[in-house]
Amino acid sequence: MLPRGSVFRMASLYQKGKYVMKFYYKVLVGAALTAVLPGSAMAQRADGFYIGGAGGVGFADTAKVHIPGSGHEDLKYQPGYGASGEVGYGFDNGLRTGLELGYLDNAVDKTTGFAGGDKGGGSTRALIYMLNLYYDIPTGTAFTPYIGAGVGGATLNAHHIQPTPAGSSLNGTDTVFAYQGIAGVSYALDNVAPNLAATLDYRYLGTQDPKFDVVGGGRAKAEYSNNIIMVGLRYSFGAPPAPAPEMVPVAEPVAAATPAPVQTTRNYLVFFDFDKSILTPQARHIINDAADNAKRGGASRIEVTGHTDTVGTQRYNLALSIRRADAVKGEFVRLGIPASEIAATGVGKLHPLVATADGVREPSNRRVEIVFP
Repeated sequence: MLPRGSVFRMASLYQKGKYVMKFYYKVLVGAALTAVLPGSAMAQRADGFYIGGAGGVGFADTAKVHIPGSGHEDLKYQPGYGASGEVGYGFDNGLRTGLELGYLDNAVDKTTGFAGGDKGGGSTRALIYMLNLYYDIPTGTAFTPYIGAGVGGATLNAHHIQPTPAGSSLNGTDTVFAYQGIAGVSYALDNVAPNLAATLDYRYLGTQDPKFDVVGGGRAKAEYSNNIIMVGLRYSFGAPPAPAPEMVPVAEPVAAATPAPVQTTRNYLVFFDFDKSILTPQARHIINDAADNAKRGGASRIEVTGHTDTVGTQRYNLALSIRRADAVKGEFVRLGIPASEIAATGVGKLHPLVATADGVREPSNRRVEIVFP
């Protein structure tokens, strides 16, 4: 038969597990609904390297401390404070991965067990290092919900925790395995600075049971978990917006005894589906015509400039416009135009063909402009 304390502990872990599973079930259901709601747009997603920092409050769970030969006591904590920093990389499919370093500090409010409901003293401090994986959920707005999980380690420090048997205290440091679940939302601050976002998230942090020294002799086994709310900023690095393409005007006729030939600009437009960089059959036909004319006219340079509509952030749209320009350049190369003669750039949503408000789907703006003499 299991000891009574083990039964209570298993029941406590079971209840915590049910709570966490219910929480993540709600998050995942919400994410799925967001992705399939009619009329919802594709979200801007983080891509490229980023850095972030956050600060907030940690609500440490009541922890049992087991001291061999003396039974156990419960540590009840006061709300504490925390901070973290992260460096990572985001992919254009919505996944992000990051390395996080964090710190938490919770003072002991009181202890129950050895000395009744006495006022407690000391604190538990945690240095956390995690490898996190996130998924940014599409919304097509400045708000981007995300869910994530992390694994790593935590160095936990028991700092003069009292009371313990015979007026002793817990001290010492132990490094243990740690894990966390994350659910939050970011808000693009493009009106403040390009590629900057504010973040708000909830994190459940759990660890293996650390072991601490009992002043006066012995080792105590403790529990540790924390519920953390963080507010922060995240900055994504990316290429600066490219300058607007310079359109060559139609040459004016020259008034002279012998009229000079009029030089005109060859200008083609290739259009794309929403949030796509795949060439349609019609787009391939237009590029084929442009390639034929470039060969006949002996064009030595072709300018290919990608554009998007105004849905999403400039950072995301800049990457999308570059992918569109590269797709057109690749088709030119396949048709026999040397890559060295093609300049492909993207400008994101900065120069729409049809002026619209931010966040508007406009097919005419989802384009690549092809220009050559």
